[in-house]
Amino acid sequence: MPPFPGSVPGAAGLQVEPGFLHGITEKRPQAAPHPARVRRQAGAGVGKNGGHLFGQPNGEGTKSEVLDPAVASLMLTMLKSVTSEDGGTAYRTLRRKGLGEISCAGKTGTGNEYKDAWFIGFTPDIACGVWIGFDSEESTLGGNAYGTGATAALPVWAGFMKGAIETLGLSEEEAEVKDFTYEGITSLRVCRANYLKATPACPDSTTYTEYYLPGTELTESCHEHGSRRNEIPGSRYNGNTRKRRGF
Repeated sequence: MPPFPGSVPGAAGLQVEPGFLHGITEKRPQAAPHPARVRRQAGAGVGKNGGHLFGQPNGEGTKSEVLDPAVASLMLTMLKSVTSEDGGTAYRTLRRKGLGEISCAGKTGTGNEYKDAWFIGFTPDIACGVWIGFDSEESTLGGNAYGTGATAALPVWAGFMKGAIETLGLSEEEAEVKDFTYEGITSLRVCRANYLKATPACPDSTTYTEYYLPGTELTESCHEHGSRRNEIPGSRYNGNTRKRRGF
């Protein structure tokens, strides 16, 4: 196979030399996000039609880190908010399907003119993607609320994952206790009244946990509740402050 221009963001527009992926091994599998790139081994062999093989299944291979684990962890918290926080596109559907207490993360997607719908998500044990669409470019999923990733693909994903968890032999209690692990990030309670750092005066109903890379945490505290309100006279909500996610 000849080299070809990169077609994914990760290729950064560089020319890519394709190869056959024969196997990826990890010496110490773990749930913590730790993205790595597998490089072709020297002398690993040549497959059919001259394609290169990437090592053997029992080989270690060589790899280099392509993303800071802290950045990967931060992205994981964002994807988890889609499923675990009220307002996330998957929150209500997963609860209707009996997966409300299972730790999972993912993202919906809807193609232009409702031609495609998908949901790609994962738990600490299983990753799964569901695509709904047609072979024909002229066909659509209806052009209405029932042709989105959240309404067409997500229910299929939830049904599969529920069955997969049972097939793997995980009890409901085990699946509910198991959670993702994170590396190198910090957390703060944030008040929804102004998206500033929560104080003891902020009601529990208005606060939530937000995650940050070290050094990027909020520094200004909420001044809308209790005596805190008068501590910063004339202070107003900063429109540049990060709004609540759950997309």
